Amino acid sequence: MGAGRLVGGTAGLFGGFTLVVAGPFLHIWTRGEVAFDPWLIGAFIATIILMAPAQVALMIYQYNNRPGILVIAQGAYMVGITALCLLLIKDFSATGAAAGAGIAEFLSIGLLLPYAATKEVSVSLWSYFTRSYAAALGAFVLSYGVARGWNTVLDVHGLVGMIELSMLWAAVITVPAFFLLLESQERQWVLENVGERYAKLYRGLRLLQSTKVSVKKDRQR
Repeated sequence: MGAGRLVGGTAGLFGGFTLVVAGPFLHIWTRGEVAFDPWLIGAFIATIILMAPAQVALMIYQYNNRPGILVIAQGAYMVGITALCLLLIKDFSATGAAAGAGIAEFLSIGLLLPYAATKEVSVSLWSYFTRSYAAALGAFVLSYGVARGWNTVLDVHGLVGMIELSMLWAAVITVPAFFLLLESQERQWVLENVGERYAKLYRGLRLLQSTKVSVKKDRQR
């Protein structure tokens, strides 16, 4: 459950941010030669978010050497992407190809792998999807809103502006994302470990400082 929330939320965070910066980035990268297509970028981002819950199941089967279900899902994906792209490319060009690939991937890998994985671990598929996509939606709205707001203030056009936007975006969304992406037990674990590391660092600095003071006194004598 927690893994799906984390992966879905992460996809939502970067999806919202990408939707704002994709235009300026494409302009810089191609020197203005390639026009920004929001529908094309939107299709890519939607696919990433829709596929986020399946990434957990994918890792489970890959690292446990369970190729059978992966072969079935990939085979269904290949058939689906071929059929949908043939239908959509003619009328919708690159956007149709991106949409066809996304739909095919979700209907095969995106549904089949989570269904099989949740069934094995006795977890409700509906509950898993609901929590994953709720985190993704919340993170997307947060990320897009913050990035859009800073972009309005900065009016980003160049590389320096994008760096500034990225830093300000990260500064604002870090704390809300901590609560949005992690379960309470995970937040507690992070705080305990971070606190322990900072405590060790503080003790080390104090020890170093006291050592320097002792050495200085010895030299004065």
